This record gives sequence, structure tokens and C-alpha cells, in this order.
Amino acid sequence: MEEKSGPVGVLGCLVLIIIFAASLYLSIIILKHFWVVVFLSVPVLAIMYARNYLELRNKIRGWSGLAFLLLVLLMVAGSTVWMIYDVRPQKEVEVKGELAESDAMHRGEAVEESAAQLPENPGGDEGLVNRVIDGDTIEVTFPNGRVEKVRYIGVNAPELDQVFGKEARDYNQTLVGGKKVKLKRDVSDRDRYGRLLRYVYVDSLFINAALVREGYASCATYPPDVSYSTYFLQLEREARNEQRGLWSLQR
Repeated sequence: MEEKSGPVGVLGCLVLIIIFAASLYLSIIILKHFWVVVFLSVPVLAIMYARNYLELRNKIRGWSGLAFLLLVLLMVAGSTVWMIYDVRPQKEVEVKGELAESDAMHRGEAVEESAAQLPENPGGDEGLVNRVIDGDTIEVTFPNGRVEKVRYIGVNAPELDQVFGKEARDYNQTLVGGKKVKLKRDVSDRDRYGRLLRYVYVDSLFINAALVREGYASCATYPPDVSYSTYFLQLEREARNEQRGLWSLQR
């Protein structure tokens, strides 16, 4: 006898749609993860749609069985999309939270690092600045009498013959000229010109960051020395938005 699948198929589809909607609701309100509901719903749907394997096999041959398979595939596809858009905002919030925390830890009224952020032993390098060469390079005399040129990591100030170059050097002079500095290394020790590559501190003032935040230097990332690249980029955006320093010249 031929099976009458028309009305049963329609009713089955309606049941599947209701269960699908309920599963989506539960995933959003309770479980928060759609893929969990998929793995829970598929076997339940199969059991409700056919009491045994033979009945399931027979129904798959009809259009109602095809509708069943399409809905299952839709649930799987939906779970994938949900996972992507559910996880991505969380990651963005985490990144923004880390950036905000970094910003709070490094900047103050004068872009100062807190004492906790200043490394207790930043590479063991300490010296006295005897000459400010330009906005991102200084000459340091170490306790043993050795004299080295030091290039600030992660920032780039205009050259002296460029617009705002002298202003950048003068501001650097006010920050470090004649002062005792602490030098922190990243990954590289020297650049191709033989200069030491360092993060520079005067007491708790992070010099590299101060130059960028006040608009006397821009962010310049050169891997592998990227420990503060995200932080410097954020400071540059602030300087641009508020038209500080060299950014005030842009119209």
C-alpha cells in the first residue's frame, strides 16, 4: 500500500520548524552557544520524526524527508555562523580591554609609567645623556666610560632638515638632556648603523611614549621589536585627533 506522506510531511515540517525556533531561543537565552544546541537537537529531531530506523529510511525517500535533511543542514550552517559572530565580539572586547589596560598603565598627566610598569632591571643599562642628536636619537655615556648612540625603539621623529625636526629635537632635549636614563632592550640590540636600540626612561617617564603622545614623533614598527607597537599606535591616533605637535600642521 502506498504511504500517504503529504499531510504527515507538512505536519512534520511544522514540528521541525517549531523545534528549530525553540532551539535557537534556548541557545541565545540560556546556553549562549548555538553549536551545543545542534548536537542536542539533531538526535532528538531524528527520534521524534521517526520511531525506528525503517520508518526514518522510508520518510527520507519522500519530500518530507528531504525537508528534514535541509533543516538539519540549516541548523549546522547556522551554528557555524553563530559561532563566528558570537566569538568575534568577545575577542574584540578582550583586545580593547587589554589596550585600555595598557593605556592606563603607561600614561598619566605626562605619559608616565607607574612604578609597577617600570622594569626593576631593564637590561641593566643606565647612563647619562651627554648629547641629544635629534628627536629620536641620543648619545649616552655609561658608567664604564663607554659612549654609545641610542636610537629610540618604535618611534620616528622628523630629521633636523625636515619640517618639525628641530622642534622634535628640542622637546627631546627637555625630556632627557643631561639626565640619567634607564635603557630597556626589546629583541634587537643594534640597528644597521650600529646604534643601540632601546626603550628609554627618565625616572618613571617613558620617553618613547611621551614623544609620540605629544606629537613630536610617529609610531614606527620594525619587527621583531614590537613590544609596545599597539600602545604607540594608540598614542599616535590620539595625537592626530587632537592635532598635537607635527599633526597640527596637517589641514
